[in-house]
Amino acid sequence: MRTPRSSRLVIVSVLVVVAVVAVVVVIALRDRGGDNAVDKSGTTLSTAPATVTVVATDAPTTTFDIARPGSDGLGDELLPTRGNGGYDVATYDVSIAWEPVGDVITGSETVEATSTQALSAFNIDLHGLTVNTVTVDGVDATFSRVGDELTIIPASPISSGTVFTTVIDYGGTPEQQDGEGWFHDGDGGVIVFGQPSGSSTWRPVNDHPLDKAGYTVRITAPSSMLGVSNGTLESTTSNGDTTTWVYQQPFKAAPYLQFVAIGDYQLVDGGTSSSGIPVRNVFPRDRVVELTQLFAIQPQMIDALESLFGPYPFDVYGSLVVDNFPIGTALETQTLSTFSSDAGILSEDVIVHELSHQWFGDSVALGSWTDIWINEGFATYSEWLWAESLDPQANPTGAICDLLANPGLVAELNRPVTDVSASDLFTASVYLRGGMLLHALRMEIGETAFTRLLPAYFSRFTDANATTADFIAVAEETSGQQLDDLFDRWLNDPQLPDDFNSICGTP
Repeated sequence: MRTPRSSRLVIVSVLVVVAVVAVVVVIALRDRGGDNAVDKSGTTLSTAPATVTVVATDAPTTTFDIARPGSDGLGDELLPTRGNGGYDVATYDVSIAWEPVGDVITGSETVEATSTQALSAFNIDLHGLTVNTVTVDGVDATFSRVGDELTIIPASPISSGTVFTTVIDYGGTPEQQDGEGWFHDGDGGVIVFGQPSGSSTWRPVNDHPLDKAGYTVRITAPSSMLGVSNGTLESTTSNGDTTTWVYQQPFKAAPYLQFVAIGDYQLVDGGTSSSGIPVRNVFPRDRVVELTQLFAIQPQMIDALESLFGPYPFDVYGSLVVDNFPIGTALETQTLSTFSSDAGILSEDVIVHELSHQWFGDSVALGSWTDIWINEGFATYSEWLWAESLDPQANPTGAICDLLANPGLVAELNRPVTDVSASDLFTASVYLRGGMLLHALRMEIGETAFTRLLPAYFSRFTDANATTADFIAVAEETSGQQLDDLFDRWLNDPQLPDDFNSICGTP
């Protein structure tokens, strides 16, 4: 059917207006940096996709979604360039083949994501390594590198709300980033230790806890070793001199909680909790008997923490012990906590500390790195709750009084919990003062309300992210009390609050 001339004139006019407005909008957006961009003053700019709405006489209203680059960071207060805007990852399917000679990996990763704006380009974090090819929805894409930012330009813009698949082939010798990432264990093996920002040393990733995703990890390595990752071991395939292990983790994980390890390990059955959670451990072959005895208590710990917090959030748990690890520490890598064998790390307190993170830190992930006290304060308090579950007389107050009896430690705790930086995240206040805050809260709101609070907070933010403000809101809702003063002094006062001084008999 032919269009009347008068209507054709309206349409032509509309197209001219759209073209002019689009040019203006694109120019205006050039300095905005895309989704979640941060200007020089530190203000987060609007995350809404740019649109133009055109209304003409006798014509329908039309909205045009203008494609623009996603931001090259999520604007985290401490790590503003980590993560990227414009999309949300659903799953990573990553395959790496590791060659000990030269410490070289060959990798291929398939990323399934949904665009949260119309994308002309998007970034993903990758430290070192060499990118060989990139495709988006099966079509070759253009890409470039600036530092740790891999910018991908698809052949055609991606509309907002679109599920798209990116495949990145890469390889090289992994390098550490800010002292995190790819480590050699001293026994000829390797392990990834990625908190807060070492995840991109072995794979491309949207490296911020706000973008949690499910994972499939395929590891190919010499058959004399064992390849290890989070989740459930789905298959093992012998290739002769090498073996491929495939691990599946359907539960969403923050990037730093996903890892690989390759070494002289043995998979060990660690029993089952009363609720049916299987425990599987990974120990150095020459220490299996000793470590099996030490970690045999884990099913009992799961039972105790489930009674306090709610159901264990995943389908499997266990621990990996690494000998000759260059850093003496432990990390709550999701479903398989990682422990250095260094003296002081392999203790019952640290074992329950890392287990408790599966609820608080893993399932309930932080919303910003400034909220790290929630992860570590809860884990510290869980050590005291575990002791109390074994002996009701072992009230956390006693543990706190022991801390206050140490003047040197008190001096370290005369620092606000919120006083952290990208290079100084894990302070004594984050751990100990954070744990003390929770006991002060317990004393303030009473046993009944506190007993309801922990599972209520966990239930509300299971498999999601939470902030300090979120926790305070649940605490006030559960208790029916206004708690600003308590949280303000424990989080922000330069001096350690004196809530426990009269109880402990300290000045």
